[in-house]
Amino acid sequence: MKSLYLIITLFIASLTFGQQIKNAKTVEVSIAGNCGMCEKTIEKSGNQAGIAQLDWNRSTKKATLTYDANKTSPKEVLKRVADAGYDNQYYTANDSTYDNLHGCCQYDRIKSPKQEKVACEHKGQKDQACCSGNKNAEKSKSCSTEAKGKSCCSGK
Repeated sequence: MKSLYLIITLFIASLTFGQQIKNAKTVEVSIAGNCGMCEKTIEKSGNQAGIAQLDWNRSTKKATLTYDANKTSPKEVLKRVADAGYDNQYYTANDSTYDNLHGCCQYDRIKSPKQEKVACEHKGQKDQACCSGNKNAEKSKSCSTEAKGKSCCSGK
């Protein structure tokens, strides 16, 4: 019976991970999250058959991302992860998406200056106060959620 279980497990694993990624590059990325449910959602949002494989470790909050450099980039993969509700080193999840995560999946949210800059650039904001990681900027609200023209994140 144990050998049957092992064979079934190996078969399922070969179906899941059997697709080779051409032009593969591998990077380590930071993604917020808490539990096994987070892991499932993060990996599902980042994985694309033959294009990107994301393996998130809940104890380190780091993921190994292997991707086809001719078809995608770490930023594209991490944008999908943020769209699923999980902040990462490049993108901050939309507040309403984050609020809809299961209670055990709601982590402490911290924005780095790099996230603020990317959020500003993503919204087309070039204001220096917005994109400088200014600690007084909009009482730590992101430009991506509070974009109001050139005064984005400058408190004006």
